[in-house]
Amino acid sequence: MKSYMEDEKKRAEIMQKDGEVRMALEGKEITESEEQIVKASKFKFKRDMDMFRKMHSLKFTTAPQAQAEIQAIEMSKTSDALLVEFGFDLSHLSRASMHYKLEDNEELKSFRKIVIAQKESEE
Repeated sequence: MKSYMEDEKKRAEIMQKDGEVRMALEGKEITESEEQIVKASKFKFKRDMDMFRKMHSLKFTTAPQAQAEIQAIEMSKTSDALLVEFGFDLSHLSRASMHYKLEDNEELKSFRKIVIAQKESEE
């Protein structure tokens, strides 16, 4: 366990394999278009920024364990909101994002920069 935690390369490799296995087991076929997944990714990113703002306001008034619990609840709410809005949950969005290689999507990169700049201007 100690060598796993200390070796950054090994840890990244194991985490990637773990993610691949989990996604293969959860295996709902990706039938949504890339455009739908981009729209859902933007929705999730906005929710993540809202969660960040909420967590930031609790930073000095709430115990770390309570903060972790609140963050887990917020992530669950995001997954539920995706299910209601788009018909799939957070794990499916993650799998579809990898399928469409959205980490390289210029539209999403630009969107994230705009939202982050807006967040920074609020601080």
